[in-house]
Amino acid sequence: MEGWLKKESGGNKSKKGPSLGSIIKKEQRRWFLLNGGTLSYYAEQGKKGEKGAVTLAKALVEGDESSENYSFLVTSPDRVLALRAENRDDLAHWLGALREACGVNQEREQKRLAEAKQAAAKEAEAAARLVAAATVLQKTARGMAGRDKAANTSPPTAAACKLFVVDTNAAVFGTCMCGFKKEGHSARALKGKSMKLSKKTSTELRAKMVQREKATCTEFKVNMDPSLPFGTCMCGRPRAEHTEAALRGGAVSLKLNKTGSAELRAKMVQREKVSCAAFRVSMDPSLPFGTCLCGAPRADHTEAALSADAGPKTLVKKTSTDVRAGMVQPEEKRGCTAFRVSMDPSLSFGTCVCGQPRAEHTAAALSAEAGPKSLVKKTSTDVRAAMDAKQEEIGTAVETQGARVDVAYGLVNTNRTAADEEAAVRAAISARAGGVDKAAALSEFNDMMMEALTPRTLAVCVPCA
Repeated sequence: MEGWLKKESGGNKSKKGPSLGSIIKKEQRRWFLLNGGTLSYYAEQGKKGEKGAVTLAKALVEGDESSENYSFLVTSPDRVLALRAENRDDLAHWLGALREACGVNQEREQKRLAEAKQAAAKEAEAAARLVAAATVLQKTARGMAGRDKAANTSPPTAAACKLFVVDTNAAVFGTCMCGFKKEGHSARALKGKSMKLSKKTSTELRAKMVQREKATCTEFKVNMDPSLPFGTCMCGRPRAEHTEAALRGGAVSLKLNKTGSAELRAKMVQREKVSCAAFRVSMDPSLPFGTCLCGAPRADHTEAALSADAGPKTLVKKTSTDVRAGMVQPEEKRGCTAFRVSMDPSLSFGTCVCGQPRAEHTAAALSAEAGPKSLVKKTSTDVRAAMDAKQEEIGTAVETQGARVDVAYGLVNTNRTAADEEAAVRAAISARAGGVDKAAALSEFNDMMMEALTPRTLAVCVPCA
């Protein structure tokens, strides 16, 4: 038999690793030829250019004539062909021919599948029997344990009781009071348990309660120790462990008893009074408030001492001389004749040039500075004359340090002679003497003056010979 079929790419089991056709699935139209036990396919109709072949000796055909897309499988040990016919008639013809070509193998495969199903059914049946046997063994063991426990009860119980009641003290959960498990009781015994609550009197409940031994204390008194539980008696036992007589004996009357002042004073602790004749409050801040000049508190003074201080209070006016005389005088005043404030920032504010504070100077030394302060107004001519004099003094000092020779010397990082320095200063002043650059010229000149006034180490550079 021969004809056109569509084959899905891939399906070669002999190749190692995934092929391109197995990754990208697509259908290819091929010409198939069934010759005996071999199924071959070609790219074109005829017997030229064979693309592949499948031996049907050990192959299995899987498919159904009712398939909607007319597809079926041909599975061999080394190849799987996924094929699709063009119509239902072609599908029926190909399935019949292929099954007839490998009919012996088909019957053998069906027989193998049937045997496998029978073996699986037998294994499942054996497993179910084992589970059932385990359940039966467990029930038997539990019944034997229940019967053994029932035989050891007093009096011995031959069988389960007629009313199942759970024993809460039993080692095995679900054991009845008779010793048998729940499974050993009849349905009537399991349903016969009444769920109604039985009303019991207080006498019956008290009879079942555990009676505690009462304490021998005759009177209950609460202990106020905070380390003990609340309601503990002075004897150390709680209130619940005391007898009714002890509780009644410790009952305290809530009525208030009116006590006179004489009785209260008699109960008070009397302190010995001090012999101070008049109470005067001490203003020493180191003593407690209300302390007398004698050192004793106000409560330790007699009524006479307290009444001596009850006279009218009048303010005494004192002069500044009296007040100064009562003040604490510092040590001997310093011998500085005139107080002058030192401008040294390392000293405390208000320190004199002599090194002592203002408070340690005499009144004469302080008054020597009390003269009128007046500002001296100077003209610009006087200021320029003073500046020229200062500049000349600085230049003389520089020339002296430069040994009055045109030897190059260094001021910080410069290498200029005294004549060059003076020429640079005058050139800067002349270039910026007026107009909008006057302020900049004065600022630059002042900076140069400050640098010249600052004491620095001069590094003299002597030319190499």
